[in-house]
Amino acid sequence: MIQTLIDLGQSLTKVVFSDRGRLDYLLMSPEVTSPLTKEHLQLLQMHNATAAPENAAWLEVGDELRVVGSAAENFGGDTGADERKERRAVLKTLAVLGAIRERSQLPNQLTVQVALLLPMTEFTDALKVCTKIQEAATDFSFRGQPVNLSMPLCKPYPEGFGLFLGRRSELSLRNIAPDSRTFLVLMLGHRNASILVFQNGQPQPGKSTSNGPGFKEAIESSAAVQGILVRDYGKLLNAFVSKNPKVVFAGESQVRDVSEALRVGRATYWGQLESFLINNFVRHVDATCEVIIGGGASMLIESELIEFLNQLGIEEARRSFGEGVRRGIADRFGHDKFALEDPLSIRMVDAFAAFQHFQRQQVSV
Repeated sequence: MIQTLIDLGQSLTKVVFSDRGRLDYLLMSPEVTSPLTKEHLQLLQMHNATAAPENAAWLEVGDELRVVGSAAENFGGDTGADERKERRAVLKTLAVLGAIRERSQLPNQLTVQVALLLPMTEFTDALKVCTKIQEAATDFSFRGQPVNLSMPLCKPYPEGFGLFLGRRSELSLRNIAPDSRTFLVLMLGHRNASILVFQNGQPQPGKSTSNGPGFKEAIESSAAVQGILVRDYGKLLNAFVSKNPKVVFAGESQVRDVSEALRVGRATYWGQLESFLINNFVRHVDATCEVIIGGGASMLIESELIEFLNQLGIEEARRSFGEGVRRGIADRFGHDKFALEDPLSIRMVDAFAAFQHFQRQQVSV
């Protein structure tokens, strides 16, 4: 049996799973194509049959042929930045499960337990999404191989739940009663920013919001500064993450310096985010609250966030960038792959901590 938690991120799908007791992870690009033709299938079989399954994932679900992940870029796929994440959840989940099955050399018929991280604003439809995934998993094809998955459990969690759990455990180890504290989780992602409020150990949907600015808006504004095309947004994002302004874009042979685009994008994003925090975050701050910050965009504006929290009187002891969980990720999967300062480390925190909770809660079937 496979147990897995899937964080269906807008810029990267992060997966933690247990294969016969062995913990592992998987990363997939977020692109998904529109339905393709049988002629496309022949191209896929010819050029991608020997590639790693997560890098060349194609599905046949009913009468539809779709490509998911990095290979989708070659067939007009996109990240669906303007769509609700749940709309692509079924296809991306099936692709992840197919890749795990193939990579682990497991039989075509298999039992899986699945957990999903979804935005709080989309949580009202979470159970419906899980039902659709369970139905589709019983009969689909992955890279030409028929797959039949029994999925007795598909459990949704709100994004940020893993960050909350990780900090809660740290307080318990310090003999601090976690349920006496308010936890404020800031999830700063590619598509949006969220504030999740936890009190008495429970999420507070009425006090939470996922309507903050996403880093994609910074990408758009910075691209406009230097005439960067939409097709090159991925490379521009990599420049932000790596802090390397030297980029060679598609169809160009010369290296371009995008320093001005990076400066404008960062300033634009922080300006929008600061306004969002002033209007939606500050009112929840009290003398004992705990602030946990996650999401890939958080590392790009870490200094601004720390200064903002200092101004609110939230000292270092009451704020976290998931350092404890990040150390656990590095210990488990390797310090070479998940160095503490690596942006990928903080992007995995939510999924890793939530998976540990999910696994502890389940009984083998």
